[in-house]
Amino acid sequence: PVPRFGTGPISPGENTVRFTSSVPRPAQWSAEKPNLYRLRLKLRQGDRLLETIERTIGFRRVSVRGSQLCVNGRRAKLAGACRHELDPLTGRADTARHAEGDVKLLKAANLNYIRTAHYPPTRELLDAADRLGMYVEVEAPFCWVGNDANPEHLRAVLTPTSAMVDYHHSHPSVILWSLANESQFNPLFEASAQLARDLEDPEYRKRFEA
Repeated sequence: PVPRFGTGPISPGENTVRFTSSVPRPAQWSAEKPNLYRLRLKLRQGDRLLETIERTIGFRRVSVRGSQLCVNGRRAKLAGACRHELDPLTGRADTARHAEGDVKLLKAANLNYIRTAHYPPTRELLDAADRLGMYVEVEAPFCWVGNDANPEHLRAVLTPTSAMVDYHHSHPSVILWSLANESQFNPLFEASAQLARDLEDPEYRKRFEA
């Protein structure tokens, strides 16, 4: 049977509605076994259906034990490559249509890991990675940043970093966040690293959205 959950009445003007539910013993997601579930949200006004939103979701846990990366409690060995959003004929204007094909080509080459060099990817790429089974490192859009400690530049670092995490965090294929490409680790990136950790914390998200 398909589990169903309701939020109860929603007052006019409410921007955030939160409810929790448990899924007993879900089939876990990994690159080897990309188990996915279908989440369907419906907004009703009385008996009238106003809107339906559907998403695929996966259940997986990423942890670090010493220097070992684990997915669902098992050691994960990453074999991958960098990927650019680029088409030789159309540039970056029409790359989403290559997403599934690129993931299939990488899997056929016995790879299980993509680094999005050097910026966040299209949603189509992560949808394909979720569905086909591919680990992804999503990289923030920063390159060749020096030892910048100017606090006036902090907002310019935190804003795209938080947008990256907020937009992509629900994809089970995303297991790593990259703060920048070929840059010096400076106090601004130290703050953005902490922000990424905080945004991954459900308790912090509750406080942030409140």
